[in-house]
Amino acid sequence: MATSEHSRMWTGTYPYGPARERFDAALDRIYEDFTSRVAEGRGLSKEKVLEVAKGRIWSGEDAKELHLVDELGGMETALRLVREALKLADDAPLRVRRFPARPSTLELLLSGNETEAAARAAMTGAVGAVQPAVRLVRDLAGMVDTGPLTMPPAALRGGE
Repeated sequence: MATSEHSRMWTGTYPYGPARERFDAALDRIYEDFTSRVAEGRGLSKEKVLEVAKGRIWSGEDAKELHLVDELGGMETALRLVREALKLADDAPLRVRRFPARPSTLELLLSGNETEAAARAAMTGAVGAVQPAVRLVRDLAGMVDTGPLTMPPAALRGGE
């Protein structure tokens, strides 16, 4: 049973129609905008960008040879380049924020916007996080007598 007119759009049994055509047109506009910006930002002709684009995945070295990246490296290289662009000292502190911020497990579970698989993964992570505490409580419960806990007699404690 479908929950809405287009809820089965991504299944193999759904007939493609106007909604899918609008989606494809939107993807085409995004691709056109992206390749135009790459050409402008990299100082390359649009034809050159289209020649190397088409959804291909390039190694870092190949991307550098094709002038799609300026430099190879990881986070440290990126931070160095930021400091250089801002004309900061090599050891100047930078505040780095992840964008978008990763949602916490609770946010993921409560969002209602995640797929069932993501929700299951979040739940698995949450269960894994509390398992050590659950084991500890279970082990402690096994060591405690079911009777009330009391202090030993004063004589055993070294008092009167």
